[in-house]
Amino acid sequence: MGQMIDRLRDAAAQGDTLAGEVTFPLVRGISAFAHGAYGDAVRLLQPLFAESRLDQLVRIGGSHAQREVFEDTMLEAYLRAEQFEPAEAMLRTRLQRRASARDLFWLGWAQARNGQPEAARVSLQEVIQRWQDADPASPERTLLNHLANRLAVPAG
Repeated sequence: MGQMIDRLRDAAAQGDTLAGEVTFPLVRGISAFAHGAYGDAVRLLQPLFAESRLDQLVRIGGSHAQREVFEDTMLEAYLRAEQFEPAEAMLRTRLQRRASARDLFWLGWAQARNGQPEAARVSLQEVIQRWQDADPASPERTLLNHLANRLAVPAG
């Protein structure tokens, strides 16, 4: 990862605009996330997800689903850095595009941690219904169960 970052830094310094504007900050943000530096990951990734720059990730290619992995990383960074308001805003935008149990789960997590217990209960209740057959030992189900118990969400 260090070598890749060095090469991208060099490419950006030599005038490669794709490297300087998109790839270099994206890789640095992912590296920060991988090292548990979630605040740094947010700082590095956030400019790529600003409303005025949402088309930037398209420049690196790949399918929408592949680029969505980077959005998911941004959301997880927000949540782990306890930046719940921008996470909630991003999730609401995504949920307007399409229904997603995982996004609804993340929204419930953000709402619970952002002092919105009633809204979190509603979100998490729907997730419980959608994830009835999910692996109960998965990290998402474990966190869902923890949040649901903490908020006294009725079982589906």
